[in-house]
Amino acid sequence: MLGAATVAPRAAAAQTAQIRIGAPASDTFAIAFFAADGGFYQRAGLDVAVTVFPGSGPVTSAVASGALDVGLTDLVQLGNAYNRGVPISAIAGGGLYTPEDSTTELCVGKNSTIRTAKDFEGQTLGVITLASISAVALRAWLTQHGADAQKVKLVEMPFAEMAPAIARGAVAGAYLAEPVMSQVLPELRIIASPYDAIGSHFLVSLWFSNHDWIANNGDTARRLVRAIGEAARWANAHRDLTLPMLVKYAKLDPDKTGGMRRARYDTSLDPRLLQPVLDIAASYHALEKPVPAAAVIARL
Repeated sequence: MLGAATVAPRAAAAQTAQIRIGAPASDTFAIAFFAADGGFYQRAGLDVAVTVFPGSGPVTSAVASGALDVGLTDLVQLGNAYNRGVPISAIAGGGLYTPEDSTTELCVGKNSTIRTAKDFEGQTLGVITLASISAVALRAWLTQHGADAQKVKLVEMPFAEMAPAIARGAVAGAYLAEPVMSQVLPELRIIASPYDAIGSHFLVSLWFSNHDWIANNGDTARRLVRAIGEAARWANAHRDLTLPMLVKYAKLDPDKTGGMRRARYDTSLDPRLLQPVLDIAASYHALEKPVPAAAVIARL
């Protein structure tokens, strides 16, 4: 995986109790897997078990209930949890959105007659989770490009089911993400990058934990955050080495990954990268009320 000089063990603190981490096998969230296979947890003296989840919603529920210690979710999930008094908070940044590193696109069938946002009125679109940053971005993009978003129905479905649903006419399009998108792109056509409706630079995913775990594991949490930052810096510079890891966890056909778009990962947790998402989510009623970014970030 990494070069010998990179993986040479350092002197580390004594092993802690196992940290249970959950993340979807999407490139935006995949830093959890890269940190595992790259040895970053181990070198920080952390015993980590990482579990693949179908989406950020189940991860959020599992961390909130204590079934997981740490996970990756999106900011809409975290904002709603804050508004409802669910004791979870962000501890590190995850996947970043910038136009040049877009890994999530609105797609339709290759032969679809849909060309504009307004063409989606009266149609159904697939999203990974209704209460999510992708659903908010999609509604914002429709509105900004002249469509009545209320006339477009959104339905939840796993990424792997989106292309088949488009092919059989169950949905007119779907908001697909890597690594699935590149596997099925020959059958589809990209219409737009709806994340542009939010901004040009913001956090798509975040690491988070529940307050009890943070309070009881302060040193462990700080070591985990340092390991996450090191893994993010390494992953940003070594996409060729992280691709086989993504193939493994997402169970991909490696022969179809040549043109895959790859995510970039945050190495800090700047509230300014959170606030645009929280603001637009509130304006589209994906959040019950506005949330200040600093309120969802844990103090470690």
